[in-house]
Amino acid sequence: MSRLLALPAVVVAAVLVVGCAAMPEPEPAPHAEPSSASGPASVRVRVELGHCFVEPVSFDGEMWNVAFEDQFGWGGVPPRHWRGTGVIERVDDDEARFRDDGGATVVFRPLDDPSVRRVERAPCD
Repeated sequence: MSRLLALPAVVVAAVLVVGCAAMPEPEPAPHAEPSSASGPASVRVRVELGHCFVEPVSFDGEMWNVAFEDQFGWGGVPPRHWRGTGVIERVDDDEARFRDDGGATVVFRPLDDPSVRRVERAPCD
């Protein structure tokens, strides 16, 4: 009887040894190189309107604003169907495009771009 009880233990041990030996060694994971072509950065943002100007937006590690001549302040009105919420996407080193949920598109440039006038320094009547 004790031989019959020992037999299942021997069979289980043999299966484990054979099963483990038959399993291939896992291959090392390939090293992923960082890709510079991962596509343009884009994110949903809220673009606030001040009394006279579009307020600067923080995006992709930089501050951005609309070029002075493209601002829709100074008594002007925002584009029709303006919502202020949408997606900004970097399209070049010095250009980002904001597409408002209402359909308006506004071009942003880094604050240090000569075409951008900082809101803090701009006179507003």
